Amino acid sequence: MDSSSILCSVSALPAVDNAGGSERRTNDFHRAYVATFEGTRQDEREYAEATIAKAGADARYIAMKADTLLQDLAQYAYDFEIIGSALLLPIWAIYRALRKDGIVVSLDGHGADELLTGYEDSLRSLLKSHGSLLQAPLRTLDVVSSVTAMEPGTGWNAFARLLVDSDPFLRRVQDTARRARRPFKSAPVMQVKKDPQWTISSTATAGPEMDNNERLAMNTLSPLNRQLYWMFHHGVLQSILRKYDRLSMAHGVEIRMPFMDWRLVCYAFSLPDESKVGGGYTKRVLREAMRGVLPEKVRTRKTKLGFVSPIENWLNGDLGDWVWERVNTKRFLESDVWNGPAIRDFIAPRQSAKNWTRSDALRVWMYVQADLWREAFFGSSYGVRSSAAVGDEIAGLQ
Repeated sequence: MDSSSILCSVSALPAVDNAGGSERRTNDFHRAYVATFEGTRQDEREYAEATIAKAGADARYIAMKADTLLQDLAQYAYDFEIIGSALLLPIWAIYRALRKDGIVVSLDGHGADELLTGYEDSLRSLLKSHGSLLQAPLRTLDVVSSVTAMEPGTGWNAFARLLVDSDPFLRRVQDTARRARRPFKSAPVMQVKKDPQWTISSTATAGPEMDNNERLAMNTLSPLNRQLYWMFHHGVLQSILRKYDRLSMAHGVEIRMPFMDWRLVCYAFSLPDESKVGGGYTKRVLREAMRGVLPEKVRTRKTKLGFVSPIENWLNGDLGDWVWERVNTKRFLESDVWNGPAIRDFIAPRQSAKNWTRSDALRVWMYVQADLWREAFFGSSYGVRSSAAVGDEIAGLQ
């Protein structure tokens, strides 16, 4: 939705005059780069093709496959440096493709999700804190339908549960009913088995605090805009921008973000909640602005996918074999930073059955990427060393 809006808006601009007086169409030199993930739910090629046809842009489709990207993992780890993150190698590969074609500036869609409510979690939080089916039935139903539409395959049960959870009175009724039924149940109480702690030693750093003036100003906003303000200025967007800056500048490509123009940001935060979420849609004002500009199948699409790798699919293929080999090395198993044997034992049945889930894959990848990072900066023969020794080496590099 976001990058497509930028591409189609550029293509819809009128002709401009050059210094010599001749006219030039602004879309004559624009190209679209699309990562494809064939055979996975992450593949959005059909929507990209519709957008590119509408914009009349030149397209380059880049197939992202684990077997061809494995050779890039070492360089990716060195360029990216961040450890606790998902596998963002496809993003790195997209900017590499731009640079190979001589492109040094790209227009990206960052900021629209945080300005216009593109995340399901922010809406769930809003419903939990300010939803009320009894006091504001139409608005609550509208927001609930927007949330459930973002996830493909969401059924009526999920819709009904979210509806009940969004009303404080219905939540109390539900809790009372559960307590009343509990004494009559004869089934034994099940003890939740917690996963073993994988991290042996760690450090944590706190981000900058919001000053009092900013906090007071933020509190004058509506509940939804308060959430979005935090996400935009202090939360998820800061993480996204930091990661994309590393991934793009690894190839000398700079990113420009039209949605983050300060005038557009100020305007977006002046809008009422209904302009952002309404009629069963998120990003409502953007969808209305793009009427006739975007292809309808893109403009009215409700499901949302982030630009991430289908790591669970890849672990069920060639990447899984590569990870299994790595976690069985002496240096991984004897690390004093993580519990190598416990991680290997967690991976073993999933590797054997090829039944990785996304949550399991992301949990494991954090440690694999940490091992890649250590190898990228200290070599494959670093052996097993103490955290203090590694810290001393890092300090020596600074």
